[in-house]
Amino acid sequence: MSKPPLLLTVLLEAQRAQALERFVIIRTLLKKGVTQAQIAYPNHVVPSTIQLWMRGYREKGLPGLASWVDFPNSKYLFKAR
Repeated sequence: MSKPPLLLTVLLEAQRAQALERFVIIRTLLKKGVTQAQIAYPNHVVPSTIQLWMRGYREKGLPGLASWVDFPNSKYLFKAR
């Protein structure tokens, strides 16, 4: 049985804002033509962070870009490392 989709409405206001900020950063990669490093360094993160955000976005959509460290026991949420 598949997991139900995660909706933005389950996010706290700060988590929604964070997810949208991260989406603005990674949307250039979604269009292709740039490297993770070209996106990461101007935004003061390392390329592995961009890779983590991209994986979260691919797996969960916008909710996958939010940090879930406040919800460590949730089986439905993408967890930040």
